[in-house]
Amino acid sequence: MLRLLSRVGRSGRDEGYVPIEEILRSAQAFGFQPAQLDYAVQRMLGGSLADPYPRQSPAREGPSEPVTHLRLTTIGAYAVDRLVPTFSYLDAMIVDTPIVLMPYREQIGDVRTIGERLARTELFVNYLDEAWSLLEGSEFPFLWPGVSAQVKEQLNQIRARVEPGRLPFPDRT
Repeated sequence: MLRLLSRVGRSGRDEGYVPIEEILRSAQAFGFQPAQLDYAVQRMLGGSLADPYPRQSPAREGPSEPVTHLRLTTIGAYAVDRLVPTFSYLDAMIVDTPIVLMPYREQIGDVRTIGERLARTELFVNYLDEAWSLLEGSEFPFLWPGVSAQVKEQLNQIRARVEPGRLPFPDRT
């Protein structure tokens, strides 16, 4: 949803605000359920990843107006553009991501050392690469292959410092 806000919001119309119905309709077309989307919107607003319109004032008494538009904040832009393609982010997200492909589910587990975390993240990236390949031809606003390439490069850089002499992350694309 953040990537969609970013792409549509940059069109220059309405000061970057995007009708929330447009966001929800696009996300539902990818199979997300209304309850999932409501939760995601609340998380975006609670984490200052998006600005609501009309603005919500905590000092105002009575019910607030319903949010009709969203705009990506600088925090949201940082999260989607800079944070997502990093080792530290993916390493943290592994524990919150349902692994539905069995060979990966059996191999991804709790680890402690940096070497183990790198290996687990490499496996997770391979999992996401394979999962993404099942979606080829879809018109997603978020493009995993570019993120995957950035993460693989970062993993290689970290691996070179942590385990000198080890072969780089294999590029399976």
